[in-house]
Order: sequence, then C-alpha cells, then structure tokens
Amino acid sequence: MTGVGELVDRIGVRLHPTRDDTATLPLSPAVVRNGEMLVAGMMLAADLASGIRLHDAYVTTVLTTSFSFRRAARGYVGPVTAVAAPLFADGRRAVDRIDFCNGEGGSIATGLISFVVRRADTPYSRDVYSKYRSAWTQPIEAPLSEAAGIEVADAATGRVTLHAGDDVRREGGIVQGAFVTLLGEASALAFAEHTLQAPAVVESLNVDYLAPVGNDPVATEARWLAAPGESDIEVVLHDDTTGSVLAVFVIGVARAISR
Repeated sequence: MTGVGELVDRIGVRLHPTRDDTATLPLSPAVVRNGEMLVAGMMLAADLASGIRLHDAYVTTVLTTSFSFRRAARGYVGPVTAVAAPLFADGRRAVDRIDFCNGEGGSIATGLISFVVRRADTPYSRDVYSKYRSAWTQPIEAPLSEAAGIEVADAATGRVTLHAGDDVRREGGIVQGAFVTLLGEASALAFAEHTLQAPAVVESLNVDYLAPVGNDPVATEARWLAAPGESDIEVVLHDDTTGSVLAVFVIGVARAISR
C-alpha cells in the first residue's frame, strides 16, 4: 500500500531552508534519461518554487495551468535548482519566470509557469512547507516512468498509458503536474525514437493543462507538426474512458549526445 504523493516525495525535490522561491531536484537514476535530466523532474522543482508561495490562510488549492521549458545547455547531469521570479499575480492567477541552474549556479534552462488559485471565504490553514524541507530518505532507483506505472503501448503513435495510483497524486486526488508532464515527455520520446531509430532527448516543452487528471485511465497520442524527425511533436493527453482532452503539449526533441 502506498500513500498519497509518496512517489512525488521520493523524487526528492526540496525547498531551500530559508527561501520559498527556490527548490532543488537532487540527482538520482530516476530523473536521468539518455544523458539528460528529465523535464518532469525539473518541472516539479519549478512547481514547488513557484506554487508554494501562493498559499495563504484562505487558499484551498493551487493548480498549475501551463508550463514552458527551454534547455539552454546539453549534457548536464546533476542537481538542478529552480529559482522563481514573479511576473504577474492578482490573487486568483499567477505567472512566474523560472531559472534552472546547475550545482555551480550556471544556467541550464529557463521556463515559465502559471497557476490558478482557488480560495475559501473562511480560513483554510495547513502546513504546506515542512514536508518539502524534510530529509530525503527513499530515492527512486527505477526510471521515473516505470516507477509511476507509465507504459509505452504503441511507440509508432506515441501512445503511452497511465492508470494512476495514490503515489502520484496530491491532496484532493488529482495527479501531480510533474507526472502529467512526464506522460507528455514519455510519449514524445517514444514517438521520436521510433522515427529516428536513435535515442532522443527533449530540448523544449510547452504544455497547457486543461483539466485535472483524476481516477480514469489516461493515454496520449502524438504527431509531428511538420516533417517527421525535423519538427516539433504535438502530444495530446486524454481520458481513455471518455476521450476528454486533459492536456496538450508541443515538444521539441533532438538526438541524444553520443557518449
């Protein structure tokens, strides 16, 4: 039996001890693929560095609505720190710029992340900080997609599937945004590698989260936006029972660096 959010916690992203705009993704085998850090792991760091600051006594839920990512440097494998800088906030919505840095403080990627904030009329207080300032005790040794239960059903169409367990959910029962991002990332990479017949990595990713991922199984489909192997990939995530679209990605891929 796994607890709610257990796999999220085991990725190991932790907030800075004294700053609530900074979070670090530690290095583990789970968050590396083909010689690059997974975007999904870095997105989780961005999500915490930005979203946790939006909580106050009246906030019930903070939902990520979009995320964009551009890798600035290839081949870095190590801890990644996400630092958030506010661009817009009005109490109901927020947008931050994210700088992703290596262990020496050098920039390896940039991004934007946006949220919608749901508020109550009466105080709704809870501790959202201590969990992400605690010790990291149980690293994930398996690839993150495998640990999450994501399966490649058909690489030729980019179909990957997930019937989410509690370990990838957040409070309230919806799947944490990093695992939604991981579905898109896994789909694009499987699809690209089928075309290229070579290992691939994600260089850029844009996603609009249209609706929360709940209890129904979900699946993706992918297509090249122009010439196969030379253009971005669109990935659509949908509810595999109703067909409702839950998220749309545009992902740039490239061949992995030979080592």
